Amino acid sequence: MKTWLYLPLLMLGLIFTSCRKEEITNQVIPNKTILFTVRTSDWKAVPNTTNTYAVILPVSEIQAVTDGVIVSIADLNGNTFELLPEVVGNKSFNVIHYPGSVRVELASTNGAAIQLPQDLTMKVVVIPANQIQ
Repeated sequence: MKTWLYLPLLMLGLIFTSCRKEEITNQVIPNKTILFTVRTSDWKAVPNTTNTYAVILPVSEIQAVTDGVIVSIADLNGNTFELLPEVVGNKSFNVIHYPGSVRVELASTNGAAIQLPQDLTMKVVVIPANQIQ
């Protein structure tokens, strides 16, 4: 009977001794944050589309398509940033990144004409990829 009482303790002991903590230490590559002011006149109509505009931000820090890229826009007061993609009202913001640039698209969600936003602050955070082969 006593052996049945010790069996759960023995099982827990086996579980905890079989676990092994493994630390992976890599060189830390810091991210880079770039702020852009996008003016109303910077938005260009996308050919062969209706009510879609785009702006291309030059970001030479993006070295490869595997780099992580986070884009956000400041609210009107500049107090908070909203991550993209985002739908605000009837406007949809989408992001595509390439080595050397970020393309932000602004499209109508309901097919109506878009009133282009006033000057916006956009924040681009580039997280370089450390590829392990």
